[in-house]
Amino acid sequence: PVSTACIDPLDATVQAGLPRLTAAVVTQAHPLTFCAYLTASVAENVLNHSGLDHWVTNLLFLKVLPFRASVAVHDAHHKYSNYPKNAKNFGENFWLWDWAFGTLGKVGEATRSVENHQ
Repeated sequence: PVSTACIDPLDATVQAGLPRLTAAVVTQAHPLTFCAYLTASVAENVLNHSGLDHWVTNLLFLKVLPFRASVAVHDAHHKYSNYPKNAKNFGENFWLWDWAFGTLGKVGEATRSVENHQ
């Protein structure tokens, strides 16, 4: 989970900062609403990098909805991304795009369930 804070500043700005700031300006979000959204977004990012997959967190972060990428899908991305020719699972939020573009990889081997990690 600490790796979330170690992202390159340029990568964080292009991937997260600018899109969220643009959305806030366009929608004229209330500052408290925007802060709540940022907090939830960072919390989900930490969860995605925790390697822990549990039905409670999947429900809390709406990963139970159709086409939402689970923690296991994101873990598989990190498992395969060291091999450029075999890089898989780019979609952090939706696996549908990986399926559509043929980059959906095997899921489940890298993820630890909460029950097995106690």
